Amino acid sequence: MQNSPEKPKPRLGCAGIIRQGEGILMGIRNKPENRGLWVLPGGGIRFCESFEQTLRREIEAEAGIQITPGAFFRVYELINPPNEHRVIIYLHGTHLSGTSQASTDLSEVRYLLPIEIKALGEQKQISPFVEQVLRDAGILADDISAKDPHKATV
Repeated sequence: MQNSPEKPKPRLGCAGIIRQGEGILMGIRNKPENRGLWVLPGGGIRFCESFEQTLRREIEAEAGIQITPGAFFRVYELINPPNEHRVIIYLHGTHLSGTSQASTDLSEVRYLLPIEIKALGEQKQISPFVEQVLRDAGILADDISAKDPHKATV
């Protein structure tokens, strides 16, 4: 019997919408797939590790802070053939302690206000996928009145 190469499997990860006041924790990705773009921190789930444990570990490793994981937000599937297939579980969370600092995965990390995130999005400096997650979470709102004055609500 001939051994066939093992087919790639989807990567399972957990990321956080971490708040401190009005700010959302974001970092500039320092690894392939979105290198140089602002993203929400997170990473791979280890065997027998809960979503909350993963989020705590990844946020501490990537941003140098401790957090309190909160409610489950949503699951997203990202498929970009032939090399990228990820399933990402997003949780809400809040800053508990520590001062954010860059890591090997994120070249810069800090809390951004929604208006700053919107400006970075307009400059194409945020991963489009992450921008959609932030829209779905209600952090970035589509400005309907700016796009079409006939659709403005009173």
